[in-house]
Amino acid sequence: MNDPAKRVMGLGLIIASAMLLQGCESAPQRIDPLETAEIAQSDTAASVAATEPKPSETITLTLALTGQTKMQDVIDAFNAADNGYQIEVRSYAKSSEGVPTEEEYHYADLAFLQDIMTTDEVDIVCSASVFDAAYYEILQKKGAFVDLYPFMEQDAEVNRSTLNDHILQLNETDGKLYRLPTFYGVETLIGEAKYVGSKENWTVDEFISQWKKRPGEFTIGGATQSEDIYYNVLRGNLNSFIDYENAQVHFDVPEFRRILEFCNQFDSNHGNKGVYDYDLPSFVSQARIDTFMYMTGVYSGDIDYTLVGYPSDNGEGAFFYDRDNSWSISAKSSPEKQRGAWEFIRTFATYEYQKSHVIEFVEFKSDPSKSFYTSERGFCVNNRAFDGDHGWKILSWYD
Repeated sequence: MNDPAKRVMGLGLIIASAMLLQGCESAPQRIDPLETAEIAQSDTAASVAATEPKPSETITLTLALTGQTKMQDVIDAFNAADNGYQIEVRSYAKSSEGVPTEEEYHYADLAFLQDIMTTDEVDIVCSASVFDAAYYEILQKKGAFVDLYPFMEQDAEVNRSTLNDHILQLNETDGKLYRLPTFYGVETLIGEAKYVGSKENWTVDEFISQWKKRPGEFTIGGATQSEDIYYNVLRGNLNSFIDYENAQVHFDVPEFRRILEFCNQFDSNHGNKGVYDYDLPSFVSQARIDTFMYMTGVYSGDIDYTLVGYPSDNGEGAFFYDRDNSWSISAKSSPEKQRGAWEFIRTFATYEYQKSHVIEFVEFKSDPSKSFYTSERGFCVNNRAFDGDHGWKILSWYD
């Protein structure tokens, strides 16, 4: 699944402290069948204060998924609590062969869209509710979800001060938060500091200037031919030149032309399969960074990298992505159900959940004297989990 990225501003030194992120949305890749559809919200879809008393009778909340859930422990714990709500999973993707085919996933998406557009039977939606991530993006723009900020204003534990507010802003639509991210990563260009220096977030001119000063023969992500270098340097940065909100492209700006000219200086593969050379050092490479361990060299040989970003006019050429872990509440649910839905989805942004599920302690069995190490599924959106006492700062074996 392709998850639309968000632009990152001032990436900073990710291994040292919290990132400063800022950006704008990019577009989904598919827009059918929702392009012209409007989703009518319930008259009772106003914000619900989290301080309301729990319901006198148990209320069932429907969570939509494309297939089997990987969060059953959270669902079981929520259902076991005396909170007046029960989660019921509605799985749309089913197959007699075990694993659904892509076609079966497509029909599952259509069945889910039919329910969310025409009924009030779905209460909780997440990135995993659809196989095609574009539908999730379109739904929030069509008014299918409620703004989560009013719930946060009534929540002492999960709110804009306890979560990474900058990441929340990246997920906003017209100042409203229709999706709650739980962890995220960054997509950028990186280079070994001994080759590219320590300057981060390059402009187009800086990228070209640094390439000209390279100390020897290099590839760009292994690529040596213009078409493949285009994919490494420009294709991943096309969001910088497309205004999805207004359906406009800006391929005539000077920065775009200069990057094309840079790519064209290399030999063409003339439509044939590209030639990659992994014996030569790579000047810069594309990287998806979603763990502190990666940047501290756990599986990169303790190499110092500089996050140079994709070349751009203002040095903001890095992108945020949310790792398919966002949560939303249906606008068609009743206020009472919306309150219960918030009580469930807020769980994924708490310190306790992120410490136990996003930051994982993995047993290392090949050496009995070394018991565990920590790994992250992504950067935590919870500030306390991101900043401190979970283990990424240790990164060493311990008994």
